[in-house]
Amino acid sequence: MTMNDEQLRLSVVLRETAQSFDPPDLDVLCENAVHRGRRTIVRRRAVGVGIGMLAMAGVALGATAAVTVSHPATGLGPTVTVVTTSKAGLGEYLATSFMALLPAGIKLLPSYDAPLQGEGYRVGGPSTGDWVASASVLGTYQGKNASFDLELVQQATDGSCMTSTPSANSYACTTSTLDGHRLLTEKTIRSGVPVSWRYSWNVGGGKAVELTLNRDLPESVVAKVLTASAWTSVLRGLPAYVDCPSLVQITGAADVVWKCPTTGKTYPTKSNDMYIYQSS
Repeated sequence: MTMNDEQLRLSVVLRETAQSFDPPDLDVLCENAVHRGRRTIVRRRAVGVGIGMLAMAGVALGATAAVTVSHPATGLGPTVTVVTTSKAGLGEYLATSFMALLPAGIKLLPSYDAPLQGEGYRVGGPSTGDWVASASVLGTYQGKNASFDLELVQQATDGSCMTSTPSANSYACTTSTLDGHRLLTEKTIRSGVPVSWRYSWNVGGGKAVELTLNRDLPESVVAKVLTASAWTSVLRGLPAYVDCPSLVQITGAADVVWKCPTTGKTYPTKSNDMYIYQSS
């Protein structure tokens, strides 16, 4: 993927989000996209209908809502084998578990195409060989629009605070300990007020649970989400970091994949296990 391709992809994501969120959040998401390297959560549509586990997660649903699950053929060739965590699929497991851990009273945004999503293992690329599994929620919390993003990541090394920032008044990062592991708390600041939060709980060996929010949550809730036992098996299932100087995108037999030119191995740019709740 070229730099122009990546910028175009980011622009599409930002435009989609701007349609449902307060205007200041557009800048916040852009800043978060830089902070998170090039791992962006892309909202996708899928085909197929099912009921899933939303009732168990306590999700507020509209009468016309439908749950869709996508399992496209990947045709990845010689790639790393990954497995799901539950019979329902890893994407569904992540989405419903994440929703259940968030504060009660969150209502999904009915105006957004896919306010609840979960996606299984895939590689971030092109400048990083991180493996990622994720879930995202777009809804209302305490009367305001809110976004909640969860990523379970296998990095090369444990994460750390940024060493250079656009402005000392726009970024703050602190380090603490949570259940014996290092926790990074990053805040994006505007006019002296935090407007987004990113928590990275490094559990060792480059594995981390990351939570990104545009609304502040109590520390107890953040700790509950980060340390949930639901993520243990998912973290264990993350494949090893892809040690490749630069990944390139190619079109495989049935999908676009990352390829490492030095080894010839290919890796998924998106998971074949995706769970999407569509509001219409």
